[in-house]
Amino acid sequence: MTFPPQGRKTGAAAATAVTIPAGFAGAPSGVARAWIAHERELRRWLRARLREPADADDLMQALFIKALRQGQRFCDIHNARAWRFEVARNLLADTLRVARETVELPETLVAEDAEPDTVDALTACLPRLTQGFPWVLRGWLRPKRRYAVLCRGTALRPATSHPRHRMMNPMNLAQKLSLRRFFVGLLLGGLSLLAQAVEVAFERVADNVYAYIGDLEGRTYDNEGLNANLGLVVTPAGAVLIDSGPTYEVAKKIEAAARAVTPQPIRWVINTGGQDHRWLGNGYFKDKGAEILAHQDAQADMKTRAAEHMDGLRRVLKERLDGTVPTLPTRWLTEPDTRLELGGTVIELKHRGGGHTPGDTLVWLPQTRVLFGGDVVYVDRILGLHEVSRSKTWLASFEVIDQLKPAVIVPGHGRVTDLATAQRDTRDLLIALRAHMKKAVDDGVDMSAAVKSFDARPYRHLKHADVWLPQLANRTYLEVERE
Repeated sequence: MTFPPQGRKTGAAAATAVTIPAGFAGAPSGVARAWIAHERELRRWLRARLREPADADDLMQALFIKALRQGQRFCDIHNARAWRFEVARNLLADTLRVARETVELPETLVAEDAEPDTVDALTACLPRLTQGFPWVLRGWLRPKRRYAVLCRGTALRPATSHPRHRMMNPMNLAQKLSLRRFFVGLLLGGLSLLAQAVEVAFERVADNVYAYIGDLEGRTYDNEGLNANLGLVVTPAGAVLIDSGPTYEVAKKIEAAARAVTPQPIRWVINTGGQDHRWLGNGYFKDKGAEILAHQDAQADMKTRAAEHMDGLRRVLKERLDGTVPTLPTRWLTEPDTRLELGGTVIELKHRGGGHTPGDTLVWLPQTRVLFGGDVVYVDRILGLHEVSRSKTWLASFEVIDQLKPAVIVPGHGRVTDLATAQRDTRDLLIALRAHMKKAVDDGVDMSAAVKSFDARPYRHLKHADVWLPQLANRTYLEVERE
């Protein structure tokens, strides 16, 4: 057996094949037969992918050596042809990777210090760039330069002959590489930050009645804690906001969204309950001169849990909670039913002992037959029961909704809906939980068995049901047991 000498050849020598003399004792007969059967096909495949025939011959030699080293194991391979092509592809990839063209740099070029990891660098510098980033972003992404910037330092050329848009020369590429990498990382990181900001926009529900539909997930940095629905009622004498959001910064966005609907200032803010996303934006609107209303039963809950809400939001929202100060309503309502009127629009507030929180209040607009349910109504998402929640008074509040028969319901969580859907996703679940747990308590069934035996199938369509439903069953059992 003879091999061409190591190294590249040109001319006739480059076309010399790897041959296997019949008398070579070191080559197993199976290897020789398999090699001869597919040698030409493999050489054509390699030459089609390489510029120089000699490069293909070098790879053929390396491949044959690999097959020879396999010995009898090569003969036992089920598909020797497939094995050879797989190995040839790997050798080809390695060859092309090593053979990449490089840019010659002058010896006078000073080497830069090793750069820190991009993520670490951005983590250190982005806090200082927060204020200036929008300006940087606009400058780097001007439409006329966007494509040229992205083309720089690559094999692409922008579709223009303008000198400033031509591909960067090798020297400039070497000198600007670190700066370019930084700005690419900055742009990507900045765009990610911008994409995370929650956008507030009110959608029309009825004449002069609007709603914002919040995220169905829990509180996150991305949604800025605004995972609940809000309402806006426009009158000739001013606007009425239903719930102020979870933070001072979100309250600013709520006001901006309201201005996109009406030039009327927000005169009243109604807090429908004691959850953070119902009232922690109060401070912003109080500074603007708005009157803030809530039922008296929410007062103790707000005072008691304010610090807990702030601690929880700080862990999730971080700097996005800055400026938020728990601010109580300026007007407490003491009656079960309160009738208000602003600019000819009648607003009725109805409280029946709370439910999700002690201060839960329904906002009824009789002229349009629209009901804002606050946390009394959940659709699309499983409802929540906390230590302050009471399923018994929750159902008493829902009885009011059954009696009013609203044409449209804006729930506290979930899409704008009708009475039947609200009954199915909220009322019927509470009734089923209470009935099941009462029977378990009466029969002496322990809580664990009662929770496991609850039929949750009708409520599996609700988001987070698998995670939260066992907790609901647990709390309902304890509540019924106390009764």
